[in-house]
Amino acid sequence: MEGNQLKKDYLLGVKHICHIFNAMSGVDQRRPGLMTAALNYSDILVEVISDGLHIDDEVIKLIYKIKGPDEISIITDSMNAKGLDDGKYKLGILEVIKDGMTVKLSSNAALAGAGTTFDQNVRNYKRVCNLEMTDLVKWLQPILLNKWNYLIQDQLK
Repeated sequence: MEGNQLKKDYLLGVKHICHIFNAMSGVDQRRPGLMTAALNYSDILVEVISDGLHIDDEVIKLIYKIKGPDEISIITDSMNAKGLDDGKYKLGILEVIKDGMTVKLSSNAALAGAGTTFDQNVRNYKRVCNLEMTDLVKWLQPILLNKWNYLIQDQLK
C-alpha cells in the first residue's frame, strides 16, 4: 500500500495499523509507504509484535519514540503451539515447526508466527524501551479493564 492510499483511507476513518513493520513495504524517501504514513499520523494506533523475532529491538524503540504509549498496542503473533513442546504443528492448513519461541513454515522456513505469550511480549517491550512498571500499569489498565468488562458481561448472560 502506498502512503497516498493510506491518506485516502485515513480520511475515511482508518485509525489502526495491524502488525507494523511486518510484511510491509519499507520506508523510502521517494515512495512513502504504509509505515511512513502510520508513523506520521499521531492518532493512528499501531500494533507492535514485541516478541524479539518479528521486529528488531532498535525498530521497537523507534516506534515508541515516534508514537508514544498511547498509540501503540502490544500484540503477539502466537499460534496454538505456544507453551507446548518444540515440534511439528498445524497453522490452519499449513505445517509449521516450533523451535523455542520461533514458528516457521516447514515448506520454506519462513517465519509463520511465534510461541511467545502476551506477558512475554510485554516484558520484552518494557526491557527494550526501558520503561518503568508504573508506565506499563498505566498503559495496560484500559486493556485489562476492557477484558474484565467482557468477562463480567459474559458471566451476566
